[in-house]
Amino acid sequence: MTKKPKNPEKLYNLANQYNKRKEYSKVINTLKKALKINPKVKAAWNNLGTAYANIKEFDNAIRAYQNAIKIDKKYKDAWRNLGIAYSAMEFNVKAIKALMNAVKIDPHFKYAWNNLGICHI
Repeated sequence: MTKKPKNPEKLYNLANQYNKRKEYSKVINTLKKALKINPKVKAAWNNLGTAYANIKEFDNAIRAYQNAIKIDKKYKDAWRNLGIAYSAMEFNVKAIKALMNAVKIDPHFKYAWNNLGICHI
């Protein structure tokens, strides 16, 4: 029997390995365990949101991105991902607002600009 890690850093690393193999349910379960230990890691929330988005659970993805943003209001990647999730749900006004926050934080954030263009099409 394999011993399961209880250190959040080890859990984040394990989740990244699952993500590389596109095992998103394992990513989600592993990150949830890590976040129970330390809920203040913005990247873990962002990665959790992305895992949910990959399996089309956009409501859960949005909540995870919002948690990342609560930790760091200037976390441009979470703002962009939030915008993408809103866009996937066809909440275009919310998507544009989130993406605009990302480009306000970093005016050279080309990925967010690209997503803004897609929202306007």
